[in-house]
Amino acid sequence: MLTVAEDPALYSRVHRLVRELCGPASAQLCARCVEDGLEKQAHDWAQVHTEDGLDPWTDYVSHKGKHHSEETRAKMSEIAKGKQANRERDSQGRYS
Repeated sequence: MLTVAEDPALYSRVHRLVRELCGPASAQLCARCVEDGLEKQAHDWAQVHTEDGLDPWTDYVSHKGKHHSEETRAKMSEIAKGKQANRERDSQGRYS
């Protein structure tokens, strides 16, 4: 099975779904900045690099667009793990 990043059509559909379910990223604070105690406006929804991108609720975080260091990716993954704590995947890897 292709990941979201490997399938352009799936990428577009999932990102549109994230915007529909979660609203525009610009209406959110940047998740990384909040972790650092700052309140900066987000610009985009970013797929957490450690996730497959299929769950629009937990595989994406709001960000301001300038966080792409290894340290930042690790922090964004931790944020997503916190969101996933109470969710389980089914036998095909989808969230129920």
